[in-house]
Amino acid sequence: MRISFIAFIVLAVCGGVPVDSTGVALQLKGPARRVVSLAPSITRQIGELGLDDRLVGATIFCELDETCKAKRVGNMLQPSVEKIAALKPDLVLACKEGNRSAIGPKLRSLGLSLFVLDERKGFDDICEEFVLLGRLFGVKEKAEATVRRARARVEEMEKRLKKSPKIKVFLAYGTDPIVGAADGTFGHELIGRAGGVNVCGASRVRYPRYGAERLILKDPDIVFVVSMTKTAERDRKKWLGMKGLRAARSGGVHTISPDPVCAPTPSTYCDGLEEMARILHPEAFEKK
Repeated sequence: MRISFIAFIVLAVCGGVPVDSTGVALQLKGPARRVVSLAPSITRQIGELGLDDRLVGATIFCELDETCKAKRVGNMLQPSVEKIAALKPDLVLACKEGNRSAIGPKLRSLGLSLFVLDERKGFDDICEEFVLLGRLFGVKEKAEATVRRARARVEEMEKRLKKSPKIKVFLAYGTDPIVGAADGTFGHELIGRAGGVNVCGASRVRYPRYGAERLILKDPDIVFVVSMTKTAERDRKKWLGMKGLRAARSGGVHTISPDPVCAPTPSTYCDGLEEMARILHPEAFEKK
């Protein structure tokens, strides 16, 4: 039986010493109390666990609650080792996909405890990583309860949409250039669970680029545009102007928050799934 590397890490934690995605065992004397996060996805999960007060450092890309007193330690690719060390964390959390591997030896050479989380590609990975973080912070039961609720929401949504017809969807991560999401991404998985068919799902590239002409040939019924709130309306109008697209002609262009498709937590993944599903299949949510 094949298990994901994150699942392997969780099993390692259950057995005693947690091992990160680089194969390094983590030695902690107790639950992490002073933590530096080097990725927005990690910071969001710490927030969902209700542990912002344990966050002493974060990158400039991490969204922090106004009550959080964490210091900025630079960007994801080149965080300041000096600033991190000055915060005297008992744990530094990084991710394999977003942080450069060179940061590991530098931090460990200073005697800092670093745990590098593995790449996440789907809902199961999100849940496994969330439980793992819960264990590192000493709040395993809370993390597991959150995951149980999230799994129940996903199961309920799949039951609701079981008999719904599949609708052709394109998820746009960018407009200039146009970037889609293929198999092995959160976006692709969300589209399928929401009752859609991803028109670029079979691409060999996880985030393929498309020219307008090529996308028109795919002819999606619905286009979801990943947009920040302040640019959402502008982005939607730009896509509605592409009259060669069926989705543009029919008004089937919708904006969606980056949270569920870029760096989701168990809860924001479910929020994004329901948002997509309600747009694709409003009939499934009508009261009978």
